[in-house]
Amino acid sequence: MEETQATHVRQLLQGLARRLLSMQKDCIRRYDVTFGHSHVVYAVQNHPGISLGELADSLGLDDSTASRHVKSLMARGLIEAASAPTDRRQLALRLTDSGRELHGRIAAGMAGYIQDLFAQVPAGKRHQVVESLEIVLAAMDRVPACCSGSDNGKGSSAWMTE
Repeated sequence: MEETQATHVRQLLQGLARRLLSMQKDCIRRYDVTFGHSHVVYAVQNHPGISLGELADSLGLDDSTASRHVKSLMARGLIEAASAPTDRRQLALRLTDSGRELHGRIAAGMAGYIQDLFAQVPAGKRHQVVESLEIVLAAMDRVPACCSGSDNGKGSSAWMTE
């Protein structure tokens, strides 16, 4: 891949990220929750009994930020915490009925958006789009974070010669 192609891919990924973020914010705004709160609700729904530390790790947050989100959602009656069965010093987080209802409404809104989006993609290309996204995400999991390598921010040139 040439450097100009890399720049184009970067622009495409940035555009995708911006549009997805905007879509998510628009979807959750009607439920009077923050973007961070929606991510906590989603994570707790998908991992009932998750600990605060596990939640923070899964969302890339520090413990104090995750704790603030959880306390706010608990105050609103959306999350409950109980002692973890394996370690009474840790809390196991779960959504309340109201929290599960909120998750369902947000998930339905997002699903509707994705369905509308895919209606704009030719039917024969939909599988290709999904497969391409899976390939890119898997590759991102295998490549160290940007600027964290030992090459002083110059990036690997191996991909440019393929």
